[in-house]
Order: sequence, then C-alpha cells, then structure tokens
Amino acid sequence: MGVAPGVLTQAAAATGADPIAPATVDARAAAVQVIYVGLHLTRRLIGSTPWEDAPLAETSIDADVEILIADVLVAQGMRELARTPAAGAAVEVVRGFGADQRGRLEGEPPSDDLETSIIRLAVIAGVSLHRRWVPADVIAAVQDDGLPEPTPTAAVAVTRRLQQLLSIADQGAEHATSSVSDS
Repeated sequence: MGVAPGVLTQAAAATGADPIAPATVDARAAAVQVIYVGLHLTRRLIGSTPWEDAPLAETSIDADVEILIADVLVAQGMRELARTPAAGAAVEVVRGFGADQRGRLEGEPPSDDLETSIIRLAVIAGVSLHRRWVPADVIAAVQDDGLPEPTPTAAVAVTRRLQQLLSIADQGAEHATSSVSDS
C-alpha cells in the first residue's frame, strides 16, 4: 500500500484556501486511518483461523483480542465521522467490505475494494472540511491514481493533484451553471 489513508485525508484537507484547525484535520485523518486499520486487520483474520491452529493456546486468546481490537478501531472511526459529510462514505466502506468478505468466504477471489473505497472516504473526509461536495470525477481520478508510494513529498504531491482536479471540476461547474442560466 502507498501512503496511509490518514495522510491522504490530511492532504485532501490541505486543498482549501482557508486554514483549518489542525486538531480537526487530525481527528478526521485518524478516523479514516483507524477504520482502514480495523478492516484490514479483520480481513487478515478472516483469511486465517488461529483459534483452530492452536486450540487452548494463547494464540486463541490473541485472536479473540485481535477481533475485538479490529471492531473497536472501526467503531471509533465511525463514531468520529458520524456527524460529518463523510459519514455516508464511511458506512459505504464498511458495507462494501462486508459484502466483499462474504464473497471471499464463498470462494470469490479477493478484491482491492477496501483500498479503493478507503481512498474515496479519505478524499471526502478531507475535502469536505472546506467544500460542500466533492465531484465524483475528482474521486474517480484519485481512485485511478491510487495511493502514491510513501515519500517525504507524497502528501504535497497528493494535495497539488487534488487542487488541480478540484479546480478543473470547479471550472466545469461554472461553465455548466453559466450555460444553464444563458438558456
């Protein structure tokens, strides 16, 4: 995986013209990150059954604790995003993850839907700190780009890319608005 989803959220939050309180940005970024970590851990646990591999050993207890940790992480992230514009996207991440894992247990090949949907969530969680909506084509472009490799300049590059995409979307929206009002 490339940069952490929380870093992507911070980069998306930095696309606005006005500064946003760092604590607010960090809370959103942490929420996205813990949702991803919790679901990623759940996906790993679903692919193995440690309680069957070593019954009555401490591994069984460790597996139970890991499941509990994964649940708490996801719940905490969802709680943080509950009253934000990113709430619906967070619910979609969890629902999509559940459907994907059900399919995986029924023999379907694993997918990268979690990573794709967490990118969408990160962009919405960050950009919605200073915009009312995030254009679907901006989200699609970022999902196509994927997460860049973690480097010292990755967050800056993501912020610039998002600013470019949002600017293009704004120009298109202005053109659409003027075209409608001209008729």
